[in-house]
Amino acid sequence: MFIQIFRNRIVGNRALQTKIRRIESVVRANYHRSEPQIVSEIVGEWNLSPIISLRPFYVNGIPYYLWLEFTQKLTHGPPYVTVDIEIDEKEWIEEIEYETEFGDLALIVEYYLDHTLLSSRLSILQTKKEKKPDQTEISLHQLYLMQFWPSVRFDNQTFVFNNVAPEDFSFYHFILSTSKPANCSSTMCSSPLVYTRLGLTKALLVKQLRNWDSQRKSSRAKPKVPSLPFNGLLPGSVDANSRGDIWSMVPKPFSRFLSEAAYLFVGTPNEVIRELAESRFHNILYLKARASREKRPE
Repeated sequence: MFIQIFRNRIVGNRALQTKIRRIESVVRANYHRSEPQIVSEIVGEWNLSPIISLRPFYVNGIPYYLWLEFTQKLTHGPPYVTVDIEIDEKEWIEEIEYETEFGDLALIVEYYLDHTLLSSRLSILQTKKEKKPDQTEISLHQLYLMQFWPSVRFDNQTFVFNNVAPEDFSFYHFILSTSKPANCSSTMCSSPLVYTRLGLTKALLVKQLRNWDSQRKSSRAKPKVPSLPFNGLLPGSVDANSRGDIWSMVPKPFSRFLSEAAYLFVGTPNEVIRELAESRFHNILYLKARASREKRPE
């Protein structure tokens, strides 16, 4: 009940929509800059106006004050993890091990009633700029992580992920710095969308990584990480008669994603992924919706 009340207050809130539009404007104003610099500008805008007050609600005649808090957490060290892939060849087990970036940005949305956590969702964003209009390059070693979530390691600690749905939380954030459409500055694509549009299967993806790993072991020169060109970054549309889950399989404007994240429509509650993100991400954004019988401290 309380989660739906929170959503009813958040949906269409003008102050929140204004903040989301400002974040998109920041992306647009920094098209000429590098991906890390654009992420830094997003974080900076997120930290401005850190409180948005929402309309209070009543339960059994008791007023509850409601507001949104925008905060940030910084971690230490680069966001790299070691990925372990085991290939069963019937007669032997082959292992591929490599290091890749975990992501550029994490967004955590939480709902609180007084001091009790009602719900929490985490989304992971990997930011990339266009190389050509409506096209960029996708590194396959990172795509494997974002699509299949094998076990990963860092600092001698192993993280194992069970029953995760990458369409809910694992996203590419594409900066439309070349095509520059009027209706949005950047789009979000789920990792399953990217994986599907590239025409890959798990076997084909592993084969590419296997060849790359073999070159790394046999050559003194460092071989280039395998990648493929990805087309279709611009926002798409959904047929009203399509299955509900089809929305994860089209690019959506960054502003639409931020709104859906605020409603808890995207993200994962997986605690292992959150533990890894809070240990490894340099930029973690928190949106906390709080309801309390006491007024928010000024």
